[in-house]
Amino acid sequence: MLMLLLATVFNFSNLSAQVTHPPIKLATYNLGLAHGFVDLAKERRGELEKALPKVPADIFCMQEVWLKKDRKAIGRAMRTQFPYSIVPAIEKSKADHAPVCKISDLFGQQTSGEPKIVTCFQTKCKGLEGQAFTNCVLNDCRVSLDNLKQTKRQCAQALMAQVGKNPTLAMLQLISPLRKVDLFTYKGSNGLMLFSKYPFKKQGLTSMRALSTLTRRDFLYAEVDLPGGPLFVGCTHPSANFTQTAPYTGPFRDWEEENAQQMKLVDGTITQLASGKPIALLGDFNFGPTFAEQNIVGDFEKNYWDFVGTQYLDPMVWPQFRACTFCNSNTLNKPTDSSNLIDHIFLKNIDQEQVLKTSLIMTEKVMVKRDRQWLSTNLSDHFGVLVELNQ
Repeated sequence: MLMLLLATVFNFSNLSAQVTHPPIKLATYNLGLAHGFVDLAKERRGELEKALPKVPADIFCMQEVWLKKDRKAIGRAMRTQFPYSIVPAIEKSKADHAPVCKISDLFGQQTSGEPKIVTCFQTKCKGLEGQAFTNCVLNDCRVSLDNLKQTKRQCAQALMAQVGKNPTLAMLQLISPLRKVDLFTYKGSNGLMLFSKYPFKKQGLTSMRALSTLTRRDFLYAEVDLPGGPLFVGCTHPSANFTQTAPYTGPFRDWEEENAQQMKLVDGTITQLASGKPIALLGDFNFGPTFAEQNIVGDFEKNYWDFVGTQYLDPMVWPQFRACTFCNSNTLNKPTDSSNLIDHIFLKNIDQEQVLKTSLIMTEKVMVKRDRQWLSTNLSDHFGVLVELNQ
């Protein structure tokens, strides 16, 4: 009887040890709903609402859903398949005082003889538009902007945040004593949304407002209660490389240093929260390595390698999975654009053998209608990434 009992217990223990859980699928996707900057944003949204709930993911981090109406629409579309979510309210970030700029900050001459910033626009960049105007600001008005940044940084930051707005109305807002002006684009939206099929044990948002210029950057996190144990998930979108498109007016040396400082905060926050438990960081990180054989061009490459170090796995760069995520083959990008690998799912405290598969998602094209004309387009200017893990 004793031998039979021992045999029963032994067999039961073996069965318990062999219990397996279904693989977990993690997805990240930049939707490119940047109205006025990424083409066909209004027309693409309806197609995104149909496609996103069909993505075979368990946890899904989304970026660049900037507008309140777009956030509501995407949230409704995802609700049935993904019952748990973090969709932060948009919090406006205003200047400390009004007006944020005085007329004398913007017009006239410096004591050195250099024109002040708007006077420089008017005299050296008059009649230019688009990239030509940007190049003029970067090259011919750099000293004027640097002077403004050094003496009145909030004024410089607010000036750059008016990008895409009517120049006259934007200028009136900057010098108006009646209301404080926004310091960030899209009324202070961070563009982030995090969805899950599994419940959250805890969740939160770490603000990166103090580390952000032009656009507000934040960090969403959640401890997800998976069948195989907890997974700490982060969802973020640090500053982009605007070196050739927007002069830097923030607290650091340049856009690259701002991106690096934000990622230091992200890493420190989630590492402390997880306390050694498995971590997955998802997002468009705006940095990535060079892979010449795939025609992938690095972006903020030092930041990428400094962040990954020996701490994080990045399956997307493994040879069998490697591909660009922001690609010049995408219909919403220019054929002359470089192709970059900047969308990642970073893993920490997870064994390499647990990674089953990594693939691009949301690569299909759809037909949308604009002004009675049907157009073929990708769903975003980015492709998404899906990583499948054994628990």
